[in-house]
Amino acid sequence: MIKLGTLSVSRLDTCHPKLQRWVRELAARIPRSLDFSVVCGHRGEAEQRAAFRSKPPASKVDWPDSKHNGLPSRAVDLAPYPIDWNDLPRFARLAGYGQAVADDLGIRV
Repeated sequence: MIKLGTLSVSRLDTCHPKLQRWVRELAARIPRSLDFSVVCGHRGEAEQRAAFRSKPPASKVDWPDSKHNGLPSRAVDLAPYPIDWNDLPRFARLAGYGQAVADDLGIRV
């Protein structure tokens, strides 16, 4: 079990209750060796436009077309902590745990 940090919790609080339930259950089940952070929940207009225009783009769509743009957000971004964007095996491992928990809860992610 891992404990979500204050910033991760505040980001998660902007998400749909089903996503909140999924992330909290994932945190309860995941091995401590695979700690993770909530990188993004809701994005306002300025954040979404910046994500879309960044190089490389952090989002494939501009405002208001992202699932992150609603309140509550219908999207949440997670990353293994500490974050190393190039450590694809850790991202894949996190995704596998995440999918297993989502399947158990009957939540589509």
